[in-house]
Amino acid sequence: MLLIDEKKFAIADANERLKALIDLTKFNDTQAMGLFRLYVTLGVTALGAAAAIAPAWGSAGWAAVVGLTLFGISILVGAIQCHRAMIPGDVPFPGRDAKWWMAVRDSETWSFEAALDEYIDDAAIRRDKFLALHIAAAGRLTWARRFAYVSAMIGVAAAVGVSFWTATT
Repeated sequence: MLLIDEKKFAIADANERLKALIDLTKFNDTQAMGLFRLYVTLGVTALGAAAAIAPAWGSAGWAAVVGLTLFGISILVGAIQCHRAMIPGDVPFPGRDAKWWMAVRDSETWSFEAALDEYIDDAAIRRDKFLALHIAAAGRLTWARRFAYVSAMIGVAAAVGVSFWTATT
């Protein structure tokens, strides 16, 4: 059994941990938004360039058209992953609402010690839910980053492959 001072320390520690997790999630959200902007810009530009090149270059430009199209599509899939990483969830703010503490104060059946026990139990549940949300969003952001590499490889491989095919026919 924890003493009241130890419980107060446990609550402060749990709140600091939750604040750190919220800060990490905000950092990941900022990264996802930055990548989203970049990916959408690159993807739309690549698809627009492919559409502009196709009629002008004829069969000689198919390598560029295919490469730009595949690059644009794959980088936009990365943008979708960024968007999924930014989907809002239930963010548990550290601490309790003042009304909750007032109810504890005015309660005939609850003691301050019982309120601290409830607070610690609830903090663990809220942190676990938020951690699961954070892990899912971080996984989506990882996939979004991978699409940058995949998109570059797809674009180059398609352009080289179609160039080789065009040169041999």
